[in-house]
Amino acid sequence: MAKRSKIKESSASADDGDGREAPRAESRKAPRGMRGRWRAAKAWWRDARWWGLPAALGGAGLWFVSGVAALWFPQAFGADLGGFFAAMGPFTSYFFLVGLILFLVVAYLATGYLLKRREFGRLIKTKSKGDFIRTQDRIERLAFELGHREQDLVAARKKEFRIRH
Repeated sequence: MAKRSKIKESSASADDGDGREAPRAESRKAPRGMRGRWRAAKAWWRDARWWGLPAALGGAGLWFVSGVAALWFPQAFGADLGGFFAAMGPFTSYFFLVGLILFLVVAYLATGYLLKRREFGRLIKTKSKGDFIRTQDRIERLAFELGHREQDLVAARKKEFRIRH
């Protein structure tokens, strides 16, 4: 029978001299507290999207309008802002393009979010227990993606239909 070597305490070298690598003692996962904070941040974002996406859409729209003004109407917002646009020089076209791309991306995300909310509302309002059970996986997935309030609505509907799982 082959003799087993001890696992080294230090993680400086994985090789114990005889050509074999010692097993890793450390986990690749993040520390327990970090995983909890990340999960909490994701849960906060799922709940805050209802207010965050319209604010981001407004900011991107303002950036886009400012980019249009900087490119084609540099004096539209007065001498001070016109001077700022003039100081940007050839970068005003980039200002416009970044505003356009930002507006399109945020509009895409907001549209997807609103479509998910609409689908969730349509699925959760079903009167039939059979229809609810048939679409339960999709309803629960949408509730998870949309936030805590929707998860509470699913729990209430499951209680109403007397569904345990």
